[in-house]
Amino acid sequence: MVSCNSTWCPPANTPCDSSSPCDFGCARQCGFNAGADVLYWTVCQSDLDFAADSTTTDDPPDLLGLGDTHFLDYDWCPGVRGYFGIEILGVGLTGGYTWIKNKATGYKDYTNVDAVLVASLLHPNTGLADATIADGVLDSWYQDAELVFSKEVEFCDDKLILRPFIGARWVKIKQDLEVTYEGGDFVDNAEQVRWDSTVSGYGAHAGFELFYRWVCGIGMYGKVAGSVIGADTDIEHLQVSLDSSGNDLIPPTIQITEHQHVCVPGYQVQAGFTWGYCCSDRYYFRFRLGYEFNQWLNIPEVRRYHFENVAVSDAATDGHFALHGGTFGFDLRF
Repeated sequence: MVSCNSTWCPPANTPCDSSSPCDFGCARQCGFNAGADVLYWTVCQSDLDFAADSTTTDDPPDLLGLGDTHFLDYDWCPGVRGYFGIEILGVGLTGGYTWIKNKATGYKDYTNVDAVLVASLLHPNTGLADATIADGVLDSWYQDAELVFSKEVEFCDDKLILRPFIGARWVKIKQDLEVTYEGGDFVDNAEQVRWDSTVSGYGAHAGFELFYRWVCGIGMYGKVAGSVIGADTDIEHLQVSLDSSGNDLIPPTIQITEHQHVCVPGYQVQAGFTWGYCCSDRYYFRFRLGYEFNQWLNIPEVRRYHFENVAVSDAATDGHFALHGGTFGFDLRF
């Protein structure tokens, strides 16, 4: 038989009153919950191409030649999450907040090779197409906050714990894109594309958490949730020429803004392992190590112009924005 006795924590000075409807021990039905997570995530996002290979012998020159399409690549970055809640007779009210910043970069220099880069983000009516250097960066900030009601239900002699929840969620996704083209057709003046996008709003949020206890405090956990957010978008798209000092030439080639109200659905999945310990029959500590995936749909993307008209392009709200990676968390119930 496996023994899991430990003397790490001293016994409680006063035993819990088992006749009370609100026990304050590890099996209590009333008390507080708090926790924090360290996130190590990256971003998955489509349509991050900023240049494509071409050859100097293409005829007409705006046709793509053999070669690669070049994309901005996201790093893996740390983030944080915290939550605090109260539970009364198994019904809980919990608020949480998540923050992470990430960056996607890309750089190609064909100055010393017999090829050029098609500046794929430029508007076609500029008459500029081929560059020898393409340099891009996309900064992304992600925040969300939630407030949920939950009810804990136990099965199989308290080994399986199910916690369905429902509430509200607020989300903000901010992205700032800057891509610069130099050389080739841009030998006199570099051309720069900037795209600043903010999507924020709130809506309904629901799902369930699952915990399964094995032995000696070791267990598994999971979470599945879905959200529907009514979001406002605030977008500014600029295309400017730069002088030899890197300053903007006025007026810009393109300067348009967009304001829309869009519906943004999303879902969240978590899974991992836990280890918990009850101290003094009053404090329950739990550590979590796992994986998490969050995806939001109908997120605006940078406009791709296909006609000699600044107002005609691909739709601005047909993309997705997803974050995933490892999560290490600590919970305290008291």
